[in-house]
Amino acid sequence: MFRPWLEVLYRRLYNRLPLIGGLVRRRAARALAKERSVEATHILAEAVVRSDDPKVKLIALEALSRLDARPRIDAAVRVWVATRHPELAALLLEQGWIAQVPVHARVLSALKQGRLEVVTRGGAEVVEPLLLACQDADPGISGPARQALRQLEQPEAQDALCRAIIQQDVPAARQAALEAGFVPRDTVQRALYFFMTEQWTAYQALDFDQSLLRAAYEAAGPELRRRIMEKLRAAGRTDYLTVVAGRDYRARAGVMTTSETEFLVRMLADNREWSRLWALVTEVPLLWSARIVRMLVESRWQPDNQDERHLLQQLAGLVAAPLALPEAKLRGSLPLAVPRARARVVGRVNDVAFAPGRPLLAVGTAQRRLVVWNFQQAAVEQVLGGFEHSVGRVVFTNGGAVLGAERSHTRVTCAIYGWRNGSSFKLGEHRGSVTGLEAFGDHYVLSTGRDQRVVVWDIAAGRPAREWYFDFWARAARVSADGKRVALLHNDFTLASLPELQRISQAEIEVGGVCSCAAFTSDGQAIVLGKCNGQVAVIDLTQRKRRRRNLLTHAARVQGVEVRRAPFEQGTPGDVIISASSDGTIRFTRWPERTALGSVEASDQRLTSLHIAPDGAFMAVGTSDASLSLWDLRTLEVLALFSQPLTQATPAQLAVVRVLADYGQLASDVRMCLRYLEQVLLHRFRYEIDIDELPSIKVGEFDIEIE
Repeated sequence: MFRPWLEVLYRRLYNRLPLIGGLVRRRAARALAKERSVEATHILAEAVVRSDDPKVKLIALEALSRLDARPRIDAAVRVWVATRHPELAALLLEQGWIAQVPVHARVLSALKQGRLEVVTRGGAEVVEPLLLACQDADPGISGPARQALRQLEQPEAQDALCRAIIQQDVPAARQAALEAGFVPRDTVQRALYFFMTEQWTAYQALDFDQSLLRAAYEAAGPELRRRIMEKLRAAGRTDYLTVVAGRDYRARAGVMTTSETEFLVRMLADNREWSRLWALVTEVPLLWSARIVRMLVESRWQPDNQDERHLLQQLAGLVAAPLALPEAKLRGSLPLAVPRARARVVGRVNDVAFAPGRPLLAVGTAQRRLVVWNFQQAAVEQVLGGFEHSVGRVVFTNGGAVLGAERSHTRVTCAIYGWRNGSSFKLGEHRGSVTGLEAFGDHYVLSTGRDQRVVVWDIAAGRPAREWYFDFWARAARVSADGKRVALLHNDFTLASLPELQRISQAEIEVGGVCSCAAFTSDGQAIVLGKCNGQVAVIDLTQRKRRRRNLLTHAARVQGVEVRRAPFEQGTPGDVIISASSDGTIRFTRWPERTALGSVEASDQRLTSLHIAPDGAFMAVGTSDASLSLWDLRTLEVLALFSQPLTQATPAQLAVVRVLADYGQLASDVRMCLRYLEQVLLHRFRYEIDIDELPSIKVGEFDIEIE
């Protein structure tokens, strides 16, 4: 936009008034000619190009021919650069104009004048305009531009030209740099320049082990990487493939893109580098691994090592038919959880708890016993007695203690007992049943009871650290992962801080039913509520005005909700919400996307409880027939193995693959993929870890005997 007065003159310059239009246009042109501003000069230069009034053009050309101020000359040159109008070009040559700014206008006007020294003395900023000028339709510009490239005087400009040759294929630039003998000053750039210009002798002398080119490749963007791969393909030398694959041809297997993997495999196969291809079988993604095995089988190549020959034979049998399963089929075929064991207990199972970092379950029973059961060995480690009433709540602490709390149908005193390092102790008691028992920190436990009392116990000191009476009795409690908040469930729910037990102010909200269980999301920003009416709701705790969002509805009472971190392969960070209802249905929902992942059926008996291990690997489900079932939840993470490089796999994933490969309810092609993965990963980890020592659940049905 021009200043208001100039805007008026601009409109008058192109008016179409009858009779007096020409007079108005010429007066506007003369007024602009008297204006000594950059804007007026720009309008006059445009008039030479656009106006169809010869007298206006003449006035404009005469005014432009008298320009003497540098900014006004630059404005006129910019219009010529944009339009290449012949009358402006003639005026530029006649007046000897060379713009100062911007750079591309200075370069083009200097080339048009034949003043190469103006350009060749410039720095790096002149290179890009010169490269564009080499392709100019005006031979009076393109010819001098190619000549100027050969005569660049400043090292910065020479480096910029070499970088341009590396980044893009401009034949004129390449020819000019080679003829002038330009070489980048930076060592890495010099190696890359020699490579991209196919100066093989100079490149080999500078970068005999390809370390410089590898460094350049890893720092490069996608387009430059593509150009380097094209040069590698043209060179046809497999020893240069370390640039893409790493020093040992597989060091970068974990980070290579699909196009890089394809390029590497094709190049090695075309050059019959079978041993190097074989080394990639345990590194690249599954489908590429299987393709390599088929290539090796077709070539009739065999490894020298007998164990590796045996592995190749096993894999060859598994890839007789191509492994090509779409992710949608895999996601629909793999179970969300795999049942592994069922344990029966004399009397009712009231509560269970997983030990942090150990394959132990604490089982609270109606037989006034607390059983510590090793689910990896299917063996009872301890039976803890001394209770006067049924054991209704159990918990492990991070400090290594196990606690059990009593419950009763009457208003008798119910105690909390604990065991640590082989010694037992009575921690405290409530009047009436202990309804909640939650550990946090290394030596704190929170208890709730029918007496409306909530207590934070210091186990190390053996006494209450804080206690509070509320105007309700909590049916259950749940502590957040960071140990700073507790949700107390009653007809509503109440948040309190820990260890202070101060009520956290919250807006009134309709929970919409009695809460039976709860869990915090892993980031602590929301709480998941399971309700007696079958609804599962999520409440955002970060909003001042908290709103309930119904997530899903079960057909029966919700008996347990748990939250585990979502496997990384499913995209952005998030959680999987696991909810179980009394009819035995366990549903899995991705949060915060609210995406239903599926469900499993746990039992034909009434489901009474749901718990998962602290690391999210296993799940225990209690039922009304005095039994509990143990499930492997790590199957949620297996899908990643079908797309990620196998070099990123872990021994824990191998353990899950073995579980799934033995699962009898999978389609044959899915099981074939799992068997292939199992053999490859067994070979990868053969020296690193005893697979049988990885956390697992012993398969079968067992009786937990209570003496």
